[in-house]
Amino acid sequence: MLFGKKKSVAGLDVGSSSIKMVELEGKADNLSLVNLGFENLPSDTIIDGQIMELNTVSDVIRNLCVNHGVNADNVVTGVSGHSVIIKNIVLPPMSAEELEESIDWHAEEHIPYDLADVSLDYQITGTTSDATQTFLAEKVEVKDGEAWKEIKLNDAHHKGGKDPEEKKS
Repeated sequence: MLFGKKKSVAGLDVGSSSIKMVELEGKADNLSLVNLGFENLPSDTIIDGQIMELNTVSDVIRNLCVNHGVNADNVVTGVSGHSVIIKNIVLPPMSAEELEESIDWHAEEHIPYDLADVSLDYQITGTTSDATQTFLAEKVEVKDGEAWKEIKLNDAHHKGGKDPEEKKS
């Protein structure tokens, strides 16, 4: 607890036919389920892992938060699909600054796509005197002329719940 207020986190699962959300409260070794929500999606909202109706998905997430009283400041979700590549790689020992400068070169060895077509992120998961363990996450972007969209949950408690907003990049 921080200043008497319990910390909570929401878990979000966007499936092909429904969206599920849980809210957990407590510490990592002692979590309690606070809220649970589930709502079906209209057919053809998500086809072959691709969100076809972004506004519908955003509305369902918003409704789940409001209707089930989810008040978590942080949301955890997973990303999957044929356009997402996740790898744990082991690299020679190096500083965070050295990895930042060389991550593209290392990524090229592990992903079968041109880096110009990939959104890349990484996280150092461990270091020893012999190695730097790194978690790579890549999203392959299909260049089809459409603006890329992502759902972002922001802290909008003053609006009566989480407010997904659409971002075009």
